[in-house]
Amino acid sequence: MNRVVLLVRAIAVVAGAAAIYWFCILPVRCAHTIRIVETSTQQAFDHMPEWLAARTARRNLQLIQSVDSRACCDVDYPLLLAANATLLGRRDEAVQHLDEALRLDNRPEVYFNRGSALLALGRIDEAVRDFAIAVDFDSGLLTEIDGNLRDRVAKVVVDKAAERERARTSRRPHGEKAAAPTENN
Repeated sequence: MNRVVLLVRAIAVVAGAAAIYWFCILPVRCAHTIRIVETSTQQAFDHMPEWLAARTARRNLQLIQSVDSRACCDVDYPLLLAANATLLGRRDEAVQHLDEALRLDNRPEVYFNRGSALLALGRIDEAVRDFAIAVDFDSGLLTEIDGNLRDRVAKVVVDKAAERERARTSRRPHGEKAAAPTENN
C-alpha cells in the first residue's frame, strides 16, 4: 500500500512541476524574450544602417525562435517574426507571419504592415484591400500611404462605408425613416 501512495504522490509532484513549467515558466520566459526582441527590433528600424539592422534581425529571429511558440499565445510573437523578416527583405515570410498575427487579433497595424509587405511584393490589389481595412479601423493611417495609392485606398474605404450604409438602410421595414440625429450622434 505504501508503494502505491508513494507512486501517486510522485506522479502528482511530476504533474505539478510540469504544470508550473508550462503555465508559469515558459510564458514568463516568452514575455521576457519578446520584450528584448521588441526593443532590439525597434532600434534596428529607427537607428541602424541596413547592414547592422540585418545582422540584428538575424540575431532577433534566433532569439525569438528559441522560445517555444506554444507558450507565446500573444500576437506580439508573429508580429516580431514579421518585423524581423521584413528587415531581412523576406517579404513572403513576413506576410505569412502577419497572416498568423491576424488569426490571433485583428489589429489595424497588422493589416497595414501586411499591406506594406504585399505592396513590396508587387501584389497591389491585395495591398490596397489591407490598407483599406487598416484605414477603416484607424483613419489616421491614411496619411502614412503615399500618393496615388492613398487615393485608391480612400476610394475603397468610402465605397465600403457607402455599401454598409445601403445595407443598413435596406434592412429597415418599408416606409420606416431613419431616426433623426440626436445631440449624441
